[in-house]
Amino acid sequence: MKLQVHPLRSIPRLFFSFVFSLLLPSGCFCLSSTEIVGKVRSTYDGLKTISFAFVEKDVSSDGRETTVSKGKVAAMLPGKFRVEFSIPKGKVVASDGENLFVSVPGEEPFKVSGGEKLGSSPGMFFVEFLESGKFEASGSEMIGKFGCVKLLGSVEGEEGPVSVSLWIDKKLWVVRQITVEEETGTKKFVLSDISLNPKMAHEVFTIP
Repeated sequence: MKLQVHPLRSIPRLFFSFVFSLLLPSGCFCLSSTEIVGKVRSTYDGLKTISFAFVEKDVSSDGRETTVSKGKVAAMLPGKFRVEFSIPKGKVVASDGENLFVSVPGEEPFKVSGGEKLGSSPGMFFVEFLESGKFEASGSEMIGKFGCVKLLGSVEGEEGPVSVSLWIDKKLWVVRQITVEEETGTKKFVLSDISLNPKMAHEVFTIP
């Protein structure tokens, strides 16, 4: 004899399953911080080029934000990058893989041999930053229109541990936002217009 369950009798079970799901942390609660960092590493490991826009802000204790710097970044293996600032306007920091060049309006440009290397991938700075600290997953939040998993933790600063929060894009597994709690206040970095492996001309990284 085959037993049949009346549709109405399944409603309480579905209801409680729904209520229970609301009590769980949102977003990628099934992933540990180690797994999340692994996904970020996998994304940046596969890059030969990357470009993005950034905004750096100071956040006061009452939540007011002041833009400190703003600009665009382009980077390419091996060790090439170019940062063009709109705030402060006209500032450029670039590396051709061998030399570091800095130009600030009103100041004498300078070049240093043995420029900053980017490691095995143009985005590995973010991975090294994540792997240098201790983080725990803390649910999900939206950064603009992007769903992100949030990581809370700390990294070692010059005067001891510094509290850091990161928001990782759950689709691309790239860093979208970073906040750093310092004694003088909070620093906030927001990344946008992120493009992975865009076509770039080597001439972009030519320095004087």
